[in-house]
Amino acid sequence: MQSKDVIKHCTLEFRCPLKWQVLELTNEAGVRYCGECCKNVYYCQTKVELDKALSEGKCVALKIELEEPDFDDELMGF
Repeated sequence: MQSKDVIKHCTLEFRCPLKWQVLELTNEAGVRYCGECCKNVYYCQTKVELDKALSEGKCVALKIELEEPDFDDELMGF
């Protein structure tokens, strides 16, 4: 099952072990704060958002779906 916020074939230089849900809320929608690395993390829902954030050196979170049934997860990194 595909959803529109899935980004395929993404290669991150660093994969963060933390999850989006544990990051601190900010006043900006789609942005959370990571106390471990002291950076904002930007949730990307499209390839355009992902490319822009990565080109600006931002930490990102994105939803992934694998071909396996009932598997959803999120990646974070830069």
